Amino acid sequence: MRTILLPRGQLLLLFIPATLLCYWLDPYISLVSQAMMYVLAVTIASYVFNQRQSITTVLLAVVALNYFLIPPHGTFRVDNAENLFTLCSLLVLALVINRLATHLRQETTTARKSEQRALQLQKLAQQLSTANAMQEVWTIALASYAEALTPLTPLSGAQAISQSKF
Repeated sequence: MRTILLPRGQLLLLFIPATLLCYWLDPYISLVSQAMMYVLAVTIASYVFNQRQSITTVLLAVVALNYFLIPPHGTFRVDNAENLFTLCSLLVLALVINRLATHLRQETTTARKSEQRALQLQKLAQQLSTANAMQEVWTIALASYAEALTPLTPLSGAQAISQSKF
């Protein structure tokens, strides 16, 4: 149950500050600038969360922008064509960012798995080069085979961010 509730809470931790900041800055900045706050939240969510949670983030961003910041406030009605264009642009941009971040996360996972396999092969080659008898070769081969069968664990988005070398 905790794993289901945790991402929802983290999603709220992205949206509550973004919404409050946009609401507070509403008289001073344009709607497009406010939409960029939600694009930032979507970008973070797309890299940290899985695709379903990221798409939920995209939809929440569009709904929050519409409900809280587009006049008339507190409704889902859009009276101005420019505001409708801003909402549609936010939706498309956020979905594109979501797809790119998801693809990046998948490529990162693939690269890490390939690196782990290459290290296993390097270790096997080093061990085999020191083997003197056929029995040693078989022992090394069986140990390497057992190690290769252990599943490689992909990192979550949050783990990938904490281990990245930016």
